[in-house]
Amino acid sequence: MARRLGAVNDWLHRRRVVEDLPIGYLGAGAGAAAALSAATEVAGDVMAVVSTGGLPHLAGPSRRRCRRRPC
Repeated sequence: MARRLGAVNDWLHRRRVVEDLPIGYLGAGAGAAAALSAATEVAGDVMAVVSTGGLPHLAGPSRRRCRRRPC
């Protein structure tokens, strides 16, 4: 799942209509871990990751590379 999100991120950057818009990921369940992992792989391109009822602990070491900001 994380690789697919990275591929979508690359695809978005090739589209002029959205190339300057901020990118955010939303993950639920195991998708939360995938969103966190993918966000750490794209070097600052992702401005926010939202986890809803997810399992962020499955992201392993990637989770430690994310900065948490309170809502």
